[in-house]
Amino acid sequence: MAALNYEHCSEITKQPQLPLDDKGAKLTINNPDRIPLNKITVDGCLITDHRSRCDFIVEIPSTNRAIFVELKGCDVDKAIKQISATIGHTKSRFGQHKKTACIASSRVPKNDSRIDRLRKKLFKEHSALLETKKRKGDTLDINKLR
Repeated sequence: MAALNYEHCSEITKQPQLPLDDKGAKLTINNPDRIPLNKITVDGCLITDHRSRCDFIVEIPSTNRAIFVELKGCDVDKAIKQISATIGHTKSRFGQHKKTACIASSRVPKNDSRIDRLRKKLFKEHSALLETKKRKGDTLDINKLR
């Protein structure tokens, strides 16, 4: 397993809107106060081997928070597994951060019992909160994170 090269895969930005996209799926991180964000490309840069991984991590250094983002078609269960794996792979860097998992999916189930179980499992295993968004053009406002 190769060491993770965060610097090579990172981009610091203060943009008020940070677009994240992968294969047609898109999520925009709203950053109205223009605080520094560290956008880390995970899939294909930070982790390039066979390991399960999410698409991006957005680090907010000023609040010690990491947002693990998976842009997905419709398989929310797989997205949770990818985020959970990435949290594990990066725990040496983000273990003490507040964690939010964000899944942007074309088919986001309403807050049904399955999503509730996944939400509880993610929190129990990683102390991570789960946000679900629609795949095309939805936004996540960093000022509204719990």
